[in-house]
Amino acid sequence: MRVPLSIIQSAQLGNSEAVKYIFEHFEGYIASHSLVWSEEADGVATSFVDEDLRYLAEVALSKAIFKFRVRDVPEGFTA
Repeated sequence: MRVPLSIIQSAQLGNSEAVKYIFEHFEGYIASHSLVWSEEADGVATSFVDEDLRYLAEVALSKAIFKFRVRDVPEGFTA
């Protein structure tokens, strides 16, 4: 599922609920890409979310919201 264009545009205008929607939409993706694996002394591998990586991803998402532009809307596209 994609974030609707109207939500992105609303977020760009400062709507905090729209920004929250976008961050919640990407929450799982960010967490899964912020995983770090480590091996315990007994050989058991565990993973955890690296909070520094998560923070950097959230900063990047925040910047992307405000840089997002629609240049050419494909024919037949509906928002």
